[in-house]
Amino acid sequence: MRKVEIEDSKEKMIRCPKCDGGKNPLVNFPAFPNKKMLEVGEDKLMEMFACLLCKGKGEVPDQTASWVENGKILKDLRIEKRLTLRKAAKALNILASKLSEMERGSKEPDMSIQY
Repeated sequence: MRKVEIEDSKEKMIRCPKCDGGKNPLVNFPAFPNKKMLEVGEDKLMEMFACLLCKGKGEVPDQTASWVENGKILKDLRIEKRLTLRKAAKALNILASKLSEMERGSKEPDMSIQY
């Protein structure tokens, strides 16, 4: 009986929408890498610039897809109001890092936010 409960509690995983399941692992690679970055080798670069959403695993819980979509909506609303991330976070009395996580879909967005 207990074994069944453990299996049921496992999250369903889907391919990461940000890096397409690891097919584009360097989605966070800087536009202008410095010489030292280019010398470390491809494997090390993949570790250094792994996808922020799946942390390089290529899979995320299935709920993350809706978090990403809702995060884009929040970001679009913030930009429409011409608010920087920091100004919006200050107005909402939350940390800018938390708002950023919600906009990126790595944390569940609070869709009751109104700017």
